[in-house]
Amino acid sequence: MSIEQNQARKPPAPDAVVTFLMLFVAIAFINNGFGDNSTGVLWQPVTWYLKASLGWSAEQIAKYMTVLALPWMIMPVYPLFAMFLPIFGFRFKPYLFIASSLGLLAALILVFVEMPSLIIIGLFMASLGAAMITALAGAVLVENGKRLSINKSLVNSQWIWYWGATALAGVLGGALAGLLTPAGSFHAAAVVYGLAPLFMLAGTWWLLPSEEPSQIDLAGFKSSLQALVATFKIPVLWLMSLFVFFLAFGPSSGTAMVQYYLPDHLHFSEQFIGVLFGIAAAGSVVGGMLYAWLYKRVSTKRMLYLSILLCVAASCANVLMVGPKTAMLLYFVNGITNMLATVEALALAANYCPDKAEGFAYAILISVIYAAWQLSDNVGSVLYTFTNQNMTPLFLISAASTAVCLAFLPFLKLPDKT
Repeated sequence: MSIEQNQARKPPAPDAVVTFLMLFVAIAFINNGFGDNSTGVLWQPVTWYLKASLGWSAEQIAKYMTVLALPWMIMPVYPLFAMFLPIFGFRFKPYLFIASSLGLLAALILVFVEMPSLIIIGLFMASLGAAMITALAGAVLVENGKRLSINKSLVNSQWIWYWGATALAGVLGGALAGLLTPAGSFHAAAVVYGLAPLFMLAGTWWLLPSEEPSQIDLAGFKSSLQALVATFKIPVLWLMSLFVFFLAFGPSSGTAMVQYYLPDHLHFSEQFIGVLFGIAAAGSVVGGMLYAWLYKRVSTKRMLYLSILLCVAASCANVLMVGPKTAMLLYFVNGITNMLATVEALALAANYCPDKAEGFAYAILISVIYAAWQLSDNVGSVLYTFTNQNMTPLFLISAASTAVCLAFLPFLKLPDKT
């Protein structure tokens, strides 16, 4: 039986269950948007502090921030704890409480410190908490999405809330960096960030879908282990991992672009750069709304081909960025195109995640995206120096990386009909 036939036979989901699940997804990925180490509310104030107060270069900042990618790159580990080591019979709730508490503690640390060695500790804790929440909430999402046959809606909702939060975080981060002293800006950003894990604690308590009691027993361990092993035997998931890596890899974004090219060459203020973050994220939200209208009308195959070609065109068009108006337009368009491609790819992959290991498989895909983002930042910072601060090669490399995704599509089982 195909995935589409299996989903068609499932009964409709109770409205209350879906509503609570949607609210939980919203809070979890708002937390993700605020706590993300590369786009969250802390990122611009911290990198501005390192540049303005300590005189660090783009390459130095990128290397310093690399450690923050580690919690995101090992995301598949977190659902394993939920699978094999339930606490008090619960798989998700206790670990979500732990992750939210890490975020709160990180905010408290960052409010008071200014030494780079201490800042990175606070940032690492914030990154770890946000990564754990993302992985565990993703597991909740894909498990319930498969059960209720609403994977596309949930994945789309996940990224709409993430980018919506990123829009607000970008504007706030830029405003704080522009209005306050470099140190004061990231202290204030830490206070704002601390609200996200606080709301996550409440969302976990009130909105998390009910779980069947889980016990640590031999039979359950064997069943979970078999599901885990099955994940590595699904070729399409390996292909999807490569696909989302090349889709997410773009050295034209990150430290080199934001903290050096935009302010030093295009003479944009920190406030305006924050607004650009917000515009890009708003474009992603619009892309999510457009996807919600399209996915019932356009086949997965056509959607992927169309969205990838649009991403390539948008990346190439970035060479036309010469001032505020072109920057706003291009950031908005890139937000739309990236959202369409990412959601369709992840929604497709979510349907292939094996039962009882959905969270692990989905976390692999999300960790690949974050690994690609971090590698993009490092590669982009090195290339920016190597090319004598010329962004055009970086824009074209980003476009070429996205174009590589077209080579994977013939090997994926893409339905020709919606």
